[in-house]
Order: sequence, then C-alpha cells, then structure tokens
Amino acid sequence: MGVGDKRCGWKEPLAVIIVSLAIASGIAPAYGEGPAPTGKASSTTAVRAADIPKASPSRNGDVKTVAAADRNTSSSRPSKAAPAVRQPDQPESDDHVTFTIKDFFVQGNNLLPPERIDSLLEPFIGKSRRFNDIEKARATLEQAYRELGYPTIAVTVPEQTVEFGIITLTVTEGRLKTIDVTDNWWFSSAYIKNKLPAVKPGALLHEPTVLKQLDTLNANPDLKVVPVLKTSDNPEQLNLELKAKDRPPLHGKVELNNRGVPTTPRLRLNAAVQYTNLFDADHAITLQTSQTPQDWGAVEVYSGNYYIPFGASEHQLVFYGATARSRAQLDSSPIPTGGGLDIIGNSTIAGFRYQFPLGMTGSLRHQLSVGVDYKHLGRSNAELPGTGISVTATNPLTYTPASLGYTGLARDEQGYTKLTATTRGYIAGIMPEGDKDHFAGDPNDPLETPGFRKGSSGSFIVVQGGIERYQVLPGDFGLTAKADGQWVNEPVVPTEQYFAGGMESVRGYREFEAVGDNAAHATIEAVSPALNKLPLEHVSRSLRFVAFYDTAYLWIRQPVPGQVGHWYLQGTGVGFRLTVSDYLRFRYDAAWTLNSGPFTPAGSYYGHFSLEAVF
Repeated sequence: MGVGDKRCGWKEPLAVIIVSLAIASGIAPAYGEGPAPTGKASSTTAVRAADIPKASPSRNGDVKTVAAADRNTSSSRPSKAAPAVRQPDQPESDDHVTFTIKDFFVQGNNLLPPERIDSLLEPFIGKSRRFNDIEKARATLEQAYRELGYPTIAVTVPEQTVEFGIITLTVTEGRLKTIDVTDNWWFSSAYIKNKLPAVKPGALLHEPTVLKQLDTLNANPDLKVVPVLKTSDNPEQLNLELKAKDRPPLHGKVELNNRGVPTTPRLRLNAAVQYTNLFDADHAITLQTSQTPQDWGAVEVYSGNYYIPFGASEHQLVFYGATARSRAQLDSSPIPTGGGLDIIGNSTIAGFRYQFPLGMTGSLRHQLSVGVDYKHLGRSNAELPGTGISVTATNPLTYTPASLGYTGLARDEQGYTKLTATTRGYIAGIMPEGDKDHFAGDPNDPLETPGFRKGSSGSFIVVQGGIERYQVLPGDFGLTAKADGQWVNEPVVPTEQYFAGGMESVRGYREFEAVGDNAAHATIEAVSPALNKLPLEHVSRSLRFVAFYDTAYLWIRQPVPGQVGHWYLQGTGVGFRLTVSDYLRFRYDAAWTLNSGPFTPAGSYYGHFSLEAVF
C-alpha cells in the first residue's frame, strides 16, 4: 500500500473608613450579559461553537510515486477493457461489476502514519469487490481524519480504472486562504484574530483547538464571533469569515443597600463604571464610589483599579487604590463635656496584586498572588459639638504590609469547592510614620501621638484561611457551606482586624458591628429551585428562596480595661433572590439575632436588602 509523505471603645468609628474601603476597593466584574450572536449564510457553512462543519473541497495534492509489488508500471494509460471507477455522484448501474482490489494508493496524506492507513483500508482489499467497497474505503479514511479533529479534510476518488487492482485515493486538506473579520465595531479585526491563533492563512483547522479558542473568545460578554467557511477561487483552499457581533465594552452598576456600619447612616448608594478593553488589549479600568444618601458627606469613598492580563498565560496584574472620609457620631462622649462627639478622619489604601496559576492537582486548579499595600490612616479629630473644641483622636499612621495569597478551585458535576489562604505582615519602622510609637502611641506625647492600638509593636503577621463548598441537591435545590477565620500574633490596628456582622457575614446584626483580632466564622445556606413561571412573566425572570444560619466568634488580644474581650454572634433567617431582568436584581434577607452583639440585642430583627441595576 502506498502513502504520501507523513508529516474602636471610642476609636472604633475608624471601622467606618476600613469597612468602606473593603467594600468599594474590590475588582468589579463586567456587568450584564453578552448578546447572543447570529450568523447567517446562504451558500456558506456556519461554524457553530459545538460543531465545525465538515467541508469537502476538491484539491489535487502532490502524487508520490509508490508502486505495489505486482503493479504493472509499463503503462499508465487505462485499458479500454478495464472498468472505470464510478464517481460517488454517478448512477449505481455498475454495482453488479466485480473486480479485485490488490492495494490502495493514498496521495496527499500528511497526518496519518502508513500503518494506520493500512489497518483502515485492509478490510476492503480482496477479490469480488464492487464500486461501493471503494466508496466505503474512502468514507472510512475520511472518518479517520474527522476523529482526529480535522473537519475540512476530504478524501476523494479520482477518475481511474481498476485494471491493475490499485485504487488511488486523494486526500485534500482544505487549508485556509484568507481570514476576514466582519461586522465588528468595538473590537478590532487584529484583536479577534489574535484571540484565534489556530486560525490563520495556510492553517489546517483542528477542531478541538479552534473550539477551545472560540470558547475563550466568546466568554467575553461584549463580543460573540461565529466562523463561516466559504469556498475560494482556489479549489485547494477555503476562505474563513469571522462574523462578529459586539457592543461597547463599557459597563456600570448602581446599587442601593442598607449596609451602613454602626454610628453612620444605614443606607449606602454605590456606583461603579468599568471599561474592559483599553488599548484593544483587554485592559480594564474600574471607578467606584460609595455615598450616604441620608446624610451626604457622612461617609465618602472613592476607589479604582486597573487590571492587566498577560495573554493566554493567565497571569494578571492589578493595581488599586481607595480613599475614604468619614464623620462618625457617638451618642455619648468619653470626655465629660455633655452632648455627642463627632469623629472625623480619612484614610487611603493603594497597592498591587500579581496573580499567576500554579497548575492543577486532579480537578483542583491552583493560583498564587503576591503584592504590597500602602495604607495611610490620616489624623482623626474629635470635635465637641457646640464647643468649638477639637482634640486628636488618632495620629497619622503609614505602613506597607506585604501579602501572599493562595486560591484553589475544584469544579465537579455536583458543584464546586474553593480554598483560600492569605498571609500578610509588616515590620515596624519601614515607613517614617510606621514605627512602634505610631502604632501603639507615644507615652511621652499622648496628646499628639495617642496611637491606634495599645500593646501593638507594629511588627505583625496576619494569617487568614477559608473553605467553601456549593453542592447541587436533587430537585435543583442547592446548599452552600463555608468557613473562614483569622489569626494574628499580637494586637493589631483596626485595618488588620477581623470584622463580623452584616449581609455577607452574620445576618441580623449591623454591618461589621463586632471586631476582633482572632476570629472564626461559618455560614450555611440552602437555596430553593428557581421559580420562573410567575403570574407576571413579563416582569420576573427568576426567583429563589433561601434559608440560612450564620455564626462568628471573635477574640480581642490584650483588651484594655472596660473592653469586652470576645463576641459570639449568631443569626438565622430566610430570604429571596429576585432577578427581574438582565439589568435589575433584588435581594432581601430577613434575619434574627440569637446572641447580643455590640449594638444589637439578642432576638432583634434586621432586614438586609440590596437593589442593583446594571448595564
């Protein structure tokens, strides 16, 4: 057989600043969903994400002169008495004719090894063969290329005779001649082509590779691409059109919730805007703000981040920054002057995170991140209403902790498991305003440098860890269980403490009303099936109900006299998640406290809500 070549007590209002920064400085995802692309062609073949079409162009490859042992090479002109091989589109009137097939000669093959071709075509060699045996051999060989993932490869039977019992099969690869991007407005043609490196002039389409790259490209909510194969003026090649449907990579979100921390207004109005394709390179910038609509200026937070991906390597670099100003009111003053006490302060946090994958262990995908933060807590002043008197509540503090983080994610048919671990630390004295006296206070100048935390040396280590499991239950029910905690080596300043209470912590309590150095937290939440068929079908798309139990235990290291050394929070309740449309979502949790917290008695009710509009 022949083949072709193979080829804070009173300092605790500082939590207002810290919590506000924590809420607003995260990386916001792209909001909204991408449009479903449509691809339409009359004489063309649309390549769907699930199935690249099987095109069969006609092409003559280089014929390799390989003769069978008993082949008569003295004449290449067909004998008049020898039957010609019937082409597939010819009538089957000659099916009664029989002949001997001694061997097959395959020309144009660059992928299958000779021994593989031998094994595929061996069953069709022998005496008393018919024309349909040749067609079966052709289809078998073509199917072998399909199974390798090459849908544009075609096997044809050229016109010939069976005089010598040698049947020639021609392999046509159907390589790409041109690639054109059409209907794209917001994403350049170069951007789309760069995302599909397997699709280029002269390339042979490998279905698994192309589908993987298409899936990655179409994961962008603002862009959908449908490949369309077309014949070219060269019968040996194909043209490919990449039909795009895109929209501006600009997104926004406005949210109203009641996640205000104690001593500040309850309502928060958050807004964010994001652009996700700067420089045509998937760079993303996000700007956010958080305000208090009940008392404008009581809390003001402004933050932003800049995201840089590094191609297909999954390495990422994120820069971020946030600044906050807070005016917290205490009902009573620790200074015996009568009336309330206003604590006014500001803070700034900036830094970067470099994230990169560490491979996989079974189904568990590992990711590591390293980074450094710049944290500056400005001077906080205590103003006595009606007196004009202002005293220093906290001195400035600046320090730069380094961090190392790990994330592990394993998905399976029944849900997913997520692991997280973070450690960060700082050595006192690295920054001029980050020595021991700025952390713990200067005993020689307590009025100007009262410090942030008695007993702190400024050299600290914080270790955090967590585990989360989402389990799919029968009947489309779901169950989420997660636990996390923190350990520190010494008393730490508020920006490094653990806060508990609120919508994402222990429901029933005010947002982050309890604080501790060491902490343990757990949540379990059951979710009902989605109820999509409601009386107002044109209004409601999805409704799910939830039932939950949250708990947290927090310890204070070296509490000062009169300070509570630990807090034990427990909350339980029910709620729902309503998706009105792709652009409007509402969440409500009705929760009751089981234990007393710093601001909330046992048995209290609190309704947590969030109304979110996205575009």
